[in-house]
Amino acid sequence: MDTQKLASAYTPARLTKYLNYIALPDQYAQYTNKSDSFSKTEEPLKDLFRCQITRFPCDNLSCHSSATQLAEIQPDKIYTKVIRSDDTTPSCRGGYSLEVRTFFHHMLRGLRILSCAFTKARRLKDETRTHIVNVVRLHSGLQYHINAALGGDEPTSPVPLISGQVTKNLGSQEVRLIYDNMPKQTRKEQKVWIYQYRNAADKSWNSLYSFAELEIQDDFEVMNRFTSWDAL
Repeated sequence: MDTQKLASAYTPARLTKYLNYIALPDQYAQYTNKSDSFSKTEEPLKDLFRCQITRFPCDNLSCHSSATQLAEIQPDKIYTKVIRSDDTTPSCRGGYSLEVRTFFHHMLRGLRILSCAFTKARRLKDETRTHIVNVVRLHSGLQYHINAALGGDEPTSPVPLISGQVTKNLGSQEVRLIYDNMPKQTRKEQKVWIYQYRNAADKSWNSLYSFAELEIQDDFEVMNRFTSWDAL
């Protein structure tokens, strides 16, 4: 999924304002005004992700404030909502999953991460496609699943696309991705990534959602309409 040719929706000035706003650790100050030089290795990606999820909360207020108006998932509209385009105090708002993940996707593109792709995810509890996830590939060749709208049992750091590798999460919780078949599949060669969590090492794994390494953005407006009006 090499999608680097697709540009970010955000200008260098907006990237600079974002990097200042998320309060990165001091060692990243050198990148604030040179966003395209931001380090493309694993630890900076983890720090960037943690600052992102702590600064922009999972916030579904827009979905509940109107029975007729859709939540906005156009990058410019999201930026104005969560940071604002003028010099006023930032809004301190977040957004629901499609808003925040679209926002972070374009920030990652602007920072020139080698490859950052969007894909749809299927919630396994109700079998609905109401999730999107970012899949990032770094110059090292490693790929990570990144889910920027932090909800219950979501990862608090990037999760490697390595089947079965366990990552520590909050408290005693652990998370992982496995590359396997979906229930009811008859063609076993068609595998997907399944995100799982467990609340302690002696607990059973729970499957939350699945996704394939197939970039599809054309359906996001339809997903947003369903999620804004029907799913929440």
